[in-house]
Order: sequence, then structure tokens, then C-alpha cells
Amino acid sequence: MLASVPGGPPDVAAEAALIAFIWKVAPLLTLAHDVGSGGVHAALDEAAGWSGRRASVSLPDEPIGSAAILACAPGDLEALGSRGLMQIGEVV
Repeated sequence: MLASVPGGPPDVAAEAALIAFIWKVAPLLTLAHDVGSGGVHAALDEAAGWSGRRASVSLPDEPIGSAAILACAPGDLEALGSRGLMQIGEVV
């Protein structure tokens, strides 16, 4: 799961909303990791290093802006909602 703020110049309010959302859904998450300047692939590699599990993903072609990688149990996916979220794969 990828939570993102669309590309463009940094938008502090949008990034704060992303952080507030992650804080709110944290009890449902098994992983939350920011996507830094290294991009989504680097964030996924770091998450795999911490968890010992890899994810099979399919990334969008368009730039995603500020984002976070989120993971949750399949049964909790719907509880996260869909606004601003994009399912990019599954942990294998």
C-alpha cells in the first residue's frame, strides 16, 4: 500500500495530513515507512531489511510526490479507506 501526496513542490499541509492519517491508522499497520529521496524502491528495500520479508509490487509510471509505504493484514485493507491510497502489491 502506498499513501501519497501528489508530486510538485512540498506542501506542508498535505504532508501533515499524511502523517496524521498514518498516526490514525497505525493500530492496523504492520509497517509504515517514509519514501525519502531514494524513492519507493529504496524504501521497499529498507523495509525488507527490517522485516526480513520482501514485497511483490507494481509501481505507477507517474511521479508520486511525498509518500509512505504501509503494510497491513489483508483483512484490514478496507478499514484503511481508499482516499490517497494506492495498493501496489503484497508482502511475500
